[in-house]
Amino acid sequence: MVCLDLEHYDYNKGAQTLIRATEGTILDRLPPRIRIREKAPLECPHILVLFDDPEDTVFGLLDKQVENFTKVYDFDLMLGSGHLTGYALEKDETCEQVMKALDALIDPETFINKYHLKPGEHEPLLFAMGDGNHSLATAKAIWEKIKPEVSMDHPARYALVEIENVHDPALEFEPIHRLIFDIKKDIFEAMTDFWGEKIQIKDLPSKEVMIEIVDDAVEPRHQIGMITPNGYKLLEVHEPADNLPVGTLQKFLDEFMAEGGAEDIDYVHGTKVLVEKGTITGNVGFYVPGMDKSDLFKTVILDGALPRKTFSMGEAKEKRFYMECRRITS
Repeated sequence: MVCLDLEHYDYNKGAQTLIRATEGTILDRLPPRIRIREKAPLECPHILVLFDDPEDTVFGLLDKQVENFTKVYDFDLMLGSGHLTGYALEKDETCEQVMKALDALIDPETFINKYHLKPGEHEPLLFAMGDGNHSLATAKAIWEKIKPEVSMDHPARYALVEIENVHDPALEFEPIHRLIFDIKKDIFEAMTDFWGEKIQIKDLPSKEVMIEIVDDAVEPRHQIGMITPNGYKLLEVHEPADNLPVGTLQKFLDEFMAEGGAEDIDYVHGTKVLVEKGTITGNVGFYVPGMDKSDLFKTVILDGALPRKTFSMGEAKEKRFYMECRRITS
């Protein structure tokens, strides 16, 4: 758990700050969060931020020293959720080691070579949002609001977050599928109008075949599964403008929904609900492939924020308990 400086965070697409969003921030979601946080003396964060450290240079050094740290809690969690142990990094030399390891990740030459970039084309990215994007955006909005009235060392300048190496083997990226309800227009006709000759739609014999094809798909075409009341289908888009299939699909769905093509859209995890609801008359489900987590940083650097609801970090039941809090009033 660390405090991130909100002066180095920007959630707008195309930002070149050290801390960036990984998906589009929906501004309409901020006001209710702002009303809660701006009157709260403490923050109990649901914010997980990622850094790209394939060689485990940051946490690897801490693992070797953990027995020397002060244990601040150590207990079983409720309902069979496992065990939680927390340690405090109290020694200046340990904190300095961590800072040096993080700083090495954004060394200009290392950064350019790591992501195969042209010199001077992109500013270094150290932290990318993993979970709690709108919570961090809320903290940023409040800080910008009060900044003219307070000192630059005010506690609201910082946000308490969990940082995690994107390459941690315990961290898995899960796809978030799309489900639309009460369709008003011919969706296949709408797809043809939207993509033209770039689109092909094929019938598939089963859910298993659909999942296998989509999960094993390779570039350059984008393949997306469809669950309909009339069976399973494969949507193929050739020469896509977006890097990710979910981005290709979301652009169509945004236009389709804006034109009144369906009553509602939902974003679902796992295939059980997707199949159950997608096969109901009037509905359609879209099965999208998962994103390789090793592609996250390069995609954000090159393309900016990803389409909303691109990935989830693990199943909901696996989310950690948020035990830490911090005062955010002076």
